Amino acid sequence: MNDVLKQLNQKTSLTRTLFFIIGDIVLIAFAVLFAFLLRFDGNIPSGYFDGTIQWVFLSTLFVIIPVFYFLKLYRLSWIYVSTKEVFALLKAVTISFGILGISIFILRAIDVVPGFPRSVFLILFILVFIFTGGFRLAKRMYLQIVSGRSINKGIRIIIVGAGDAGEQLVRSIIDGKTEYNPVCFVDDSTVKQGQVIHGVRVAGSIADIPKIVAANDIKEMVIALPSAGSKLIKTAVELGRQAGLKNIKVLPTLSEILDGEISMGIVREVEVKDLLQRDTVSLDTESIARFIAGKTVLITGAAGSIGSEIVRQTAVFNPSQLLLLDQDETGIFHISEEIKRKYPALSLE
Repeated sequence: MNDVLKQLNQKTSLTRTLFFIIGDIVLIAFAVLFAFLLRFDGNIPSGYFDGTIQWVFLSTLFVIIPVFYFLKLYRLSWIYVSTKEVFALLKAVTISFGILGISIFILRAIDVVPGFPRSVFLILFILVFIFTGGFRLAKRMYLQIVSGRSINKGIRIIIVGAGDAGEQLVRSIIDGKTEYNPVCFVDDSTVKQGQVIHGVRVAGSIADIPKIVAANDIKEMVIALPSAGSKLIKTAVELGRQAGLKNIKVLPTLSEILDGEISMGIVREVEVKDLLQRDTVSLDTESIARFIAGKTVLITGAAGSIGSEIVRQTAVFNPSQLLLLDQDETGIFHISEEIKRKYPALSLE
């Protein structure tokens, strides 16, 4: 069983892709049947069983599966589901039914296909979205339960910083590779306060660290602010020590995180250099522009918080093509979509 779970969870696994395709086929069949049942209040006229239902199923199937595959829906990771994944699914279903609707209209006009109530089409759209989305969420819940991914046990930690770095840090913990239990975030952004990120609440600001630590039996603190200045880090460290925390750790600076991947594996003890003022580095943007413009640029670790920022900054300098490389295909999908929106003329692979 564990081997099967590992295969299903591999981002590049052919097994996982086939698992979802077969599941979608079965669910589309049920969606078609239920669409007709709902339309006719559970009593489908016998005439629809003479080929109409079968035709609706096959036409829906042969449109949806290729569209899902083309839009890389079978490559998205649903372990850390967010609104982005839900909207990606909604987009795929909408495009599929747009194609299907146009095809049916044309084929009906030349009397090639059997007729059926248009309300069936609308019901089917809703059911396919619910069924395929529910299937992916159910798979996520199954993996978390069966593979014992509960993070309720372990060292209780508070994470300072609810940005990209903090979010990736929590993801690495949820993935079951550490013995830590992220209890809450703190962040000075009033917009983020009160939000829940992967089940972990942003409980307050950095100034609230002492009372939050006392109220939640926190044992350690991790400062997930790789781009922060030493003053902010020093403030967080002092507040953590006031709260009685003996173990205070920090993510390395952006320049120290070579591959852009953030996890508990790179967290280290606070060092003197983290508390000292650093000079701001000025970049020679003109030289960078001359070096990048018109060239093909390969960026590894492009899905990480640092790698994705490098992608954004590189795109500004008009390269002829960007090649993005990362094991996290979901992250690659999101940063690719972002760059395509901002720079539609840029070639992206």
